[in-house]
Amino acid sequence: MNSRILVVDDDPDVLLFLSFALRREGYQVDTAPGGEAALHRVHQVRPDAVVLDVTMPGIDGPEVARRLRAQPDTAGIPILMLTALSPMSRRTHDLQAGGALCLTKPISPAALAQALRTIDPQP
Repeated sequence: MNSRILVVDDDPDVLLFLSFALRREGYQVDTAPGGEAALHRVHQVRPDAVVLDVTMPGIDGPEVARRLRAQPDTAGIPILMLTALSPMSRRTHDLQAGGALCLTKPISPAALAQALRTIDPQP
């Protein structure tokens, strides 16, 4: 059985790119266009991991991660955070919110797949 990944990003082009790249690697992919949608979708699809954009309007990535970590049924889901922000202090803050890894955009499909393999799910 293929691992299911929930990809969360407010940019539709990024959602399309990441979804395509992960499907090519053998993952089942679900998407959410923002933080609020992600919090609902995670309960519907029960993903094996979440790829989560940091900077989104409304509920941002770190807050989504904190909320997922606070609920017993979602606390153990690995979270890979993606950010266009590069300062190390910001990335450290994002990881403290609950991400297993924080990678800088743009990211290659191969780097994304490798990062997912390090935090758990196999396609």
